[in-house]
Amino acid sequence: MSELSREIIEAVKRQVAEEFPEMAGVEPDVAPCPSGVDPRLVRKLGAAPPGRPARDLHTLTFTCSLTTEDGSSMPRVVRATVDSSGNVVKMTVSK
Repeated sequence: MSELSREIIEAVKRQVAEEFPEMAGVEPDVAPCPSGVDPRLVRKLGAAPPGRPARDLHTLTFTCSLTTEDGSSMPRVVRATVDSSGNVVKMTVSK
């Protein structure tokens, strides 16, 4: 699995900050996405092992804390799944 370039990470940071301004300036945690089927399951089923995944995916997790109207703190998490070309495949946000 390849590493994401700094340029791709910066582009995703800009895109996330456009949609979620509270995430501007937040450094994401970058992790490879597990892909494919668990090899133990393949052996157990006696199936042929799957081929290499079509593309390498990484998850960038942005975390910050927001203050609500009553003054309490609320965590906010945005996760962006990105392919090796820098395309955002999926983006999710906590409430």
